Amino acid sequence: MIKMDNKVLENYITEMSIALEDEIKALKEGEGGKKVNLIEGQFIYKIGEKYIYKFIIDTELVYIEDTPAQMIIPGGKGKEDKYQVVINNIDANEISLALNENLGNYISEAILIIAPYYLLEILRDKLQEIKDNKIEINDKLLNNLFIEHTSSIINIIEDLEQGDLNRQQYEALKYSMERDITFIWGPPGTGKTYTIGHIIYNFIKQGKKVLIASHTNSAIDTALIKVADVIEDENLLEGGKIIRIGTPHKENSKLKKML
Repeated sequence: MIKMDNKVLENYITEMSIALEDEIKALKEGEGGKKVNLIEGQFIYKIGEKYIYKFIIDTELVYIEDTPAQMIIPGGKGKEDKYQVVINNIDANEISLALNENLGNYISEAILIIAPYYLLEILRDKLQEIKDNKIEINDKLLNNLFIEHTSSIINIIEDLEQGDLNRQQYEALKYSMERDITFIWGPPGTGKTYTIGHIIYNFIKQGKKVLIASHTNSAIDTALIKVADVIEDENLLEGGKIIRIGTPHKENSKLKKML
């Protein structure tokens, strides 16, 4: 197996760290994060030392669960109370937050300030620890990420189900069949999840087992719905071949067949 030279790895880390610093700086200069109006907050339950509140939001959000944020509750005479919170879940126009304090059963309004640079700072620090040899790295994973090679596991690419994928989406499908690790990136609306549905279906056709994991339950539901849309054989949905573990966050007839 070809191993990455330490100097090459160091150069990669340096380039990524510079890019992260630029992104962190840009986010901080943009008033420190995104502001979201919260209304009709209700206390839902307590888990451990955390108090979970659910609010209605006026904008669509896509953030990773457990992202830290700050909640501001306006008071009289220009005063305001600030609380450190963690995003527990986002679903459509609702968001649930974990607080360290009990603020009662109802919060009429508040402002949420989300600082996404926090996670980037963690990533930057971890990269530095790798550079300083404080973290042991996985050589096999590293080589798969940075040294182009053909997968030793997946090699059946003659009979791919393209469907109505466009050229870029089909290239992503073919690439994922040929390699152990594939990253699919694109702006909203470019069909990333739809492409993932085709990738999973083609793995299933090859008799492969597929595990879908994500940082949110709603993302899992969306991916599985796309898989169901692509699959032509309804027996795969009804015969227990595809199983959704846990409680879905979306209402969908095809999703119910996977429970």
